Amino acid sequence: MYVVMLHVVIVDVNDSTFNTQQTWQRNLTSVTTDPNLPLHVRMKELAKEFENGEENYNIDITTSSTTVEDNREPRLGDGCYHIFIDAGANIGIHGRFLLEPEKYPLSSSSVALFAEEYGPSPRRNEDYCVFEIEANPRHWDRLLTVARAYDNVGWKYHLIQAAASDREDYLTFFHQGGNEVAWSEWGFSAASDQRNQRSHVKPDEKDEGSMEVVPAIRLSEWIRYHILERKIPSVPPSSSKNNVFNNDLLKPPVLGMKMDIEGSEYSVLPDLIHTGVFCKFDFIFGEFHSRYAPITPLEGHRISLETVAELDYYAGALMKVMHASRNCKARFFQSDDETYLHDGQPLPDPFH
Repeated sequence: MYVVMLHVVIVDVNDSTFNTQQTWQRNLTSVTTDPNLPLHVRMKELAKEFENGEENYNIDITTSSTTVEDNREPRLGDGCYHIFIDAGANIGIHGRFLLEPEKYPLSSSSVALFAEEYGPSPRRNEDYCVFEIEANPRHWDRLLTVARAYDNVGWKYHLIQAAASDREDYLTFFHQGGNEVAWSEWGFSAASDQRNQRSHVKPDEKDEGSMEVVPAIRLSEWIRYHILERKIPSVPPSSSKNNVFNNDLLKPPVLGMKMDIEGSEYSVLPDLIHTGVFCKFDFIFGEFHSRYAPITPLEGHRISLETVAELDYYAGALMKVMHASRNCKARFFQSDDETYLHDGQPLPDPFH
């Protein structure tokens, strides 16, 4: 919250001695105008109540603001305008779909979806923050390489080295073996151990080397703290940098997410819904993994997830609940864009 000092000076221009100068000062503990407008525009709107309609008066407005929350801990999302969260990032290709769509013309759905939700390209990448949440340590080096390359050109692409879950914990994940390595380990999962259920997996692949203990974040709480409570710029950084303040052209902050968490969606999505975090999004897209039945039982989970039919029924119920309220703007799309499996596109070069 900001305390805004609004100084309004009204001067009678017909009085050369300025004896009739009057000054008011007000402390405003909240700003009731549109929070998406630049601060100077909001202040001018508030100052209108001081005007008396006389043409012989000049109105000079100056503003200053101080932050009440001096001891507030910084959030990872501070300073971010538009945000995309990639939960179950794998090698992080969807973040690249957003930031460099021209390199991925064969994308089956995501590039087009981003154009619809965030606006057509070219977009100003300094207005976006991408958060890649990935549990598989085998992908972390690649994701860090991408993050460093983007940082060199001023783009914000952050790796969260953890699993997306409905509670903060440590979870056992399974490297499924077999062809999964060639497929960038799509099936790396804590929800289902498939190692002995696939004909192409050798018996000796089901061993301790195919298991991994990974830290998990409660996704709803992480989003609430780092994203929903972030300090949002009053205008996109690119507009501020270029002194462009046409409010008719400014798009409000967009919050989107991809969720591809290999069976954990059956516990994470309900938590997002019940905590109210789901409805803070503009859109979420992802995939349900009923093929992983039976889902590993979760402590305290009260829904049976033993069969493909049960998982499909549960997914349908979640879809209905997510779109049931007219007071919730969020939309969920079922989408699985697996094009550019191994990426294959060069990273940006800051010198070219």
